[in-house]
Amino acid sequence: MAEHYGEIVEKAVRRGGHSLTDLAKMMGVNRRSIYNWFLQPRLKPEIILRIGKAIGHDFSVEFPQLFLPEDFIVDAKAESASTSDNQEVINTWMEKYIDLLERYNLLLTLKHQGIPKSAGAGFNVLFVNDKSNEYRLDLKNPPSDLFLEKCKKAGYKIKCINRSEIARDRDVLHRNTQGTQPCKEA
Repeated sequence: MAEHYGEIVEKAVRRGGHSLTDLAKMMGVNRRSIYNWFLQPRLKPEIILRIGKAIGHDFSVEFPQLFLPEDFIVDAKAESASTSDNQEVINTWMEKYIDLLERYNLLLTLKHQGIPKSAGAGFNVLFVNDKSNEYRLDLKNPPSDLFLEKCKKAGYKIKCINRSEIARDRDVLHRNTQGTQPCKEA
């Protein structure tokens, strides 16, 4: 009876406990392609080689007529380049996630203080996070000491509070002179 290449490859993949989704991602194809390959009685040797390298399996045992054991040695340089590229992508998404999380925490702080996120006219407050991203808020009421304290604890620096708006309230003006800068008029 002739060997069914797809079934042999499928058994090796499943015996190794590999996720078909992860395998598809590693190979740059969709899962349906993986399933289709498993159904083919004769697979191209290039596909078997790619699958073997992706899962770290030596198919020269199952297909000695097609491969040598040396064919399945993974090139360390190519592997490290792939890993560094993946790490850069992970870092980019992680930074975006952290930035989004910081914004969300700031909105939660605002909600906890009972301050609407877009209040129209009033007090302009400019926050800066550790990555120098600036967030401008327009508040109806002067920011409370507790609100400013929580923002500082969350890692935000208060760059400025618009003095022209704050001049109406001496208490807030006094707070503003303790380390914040006036906003430039737009």
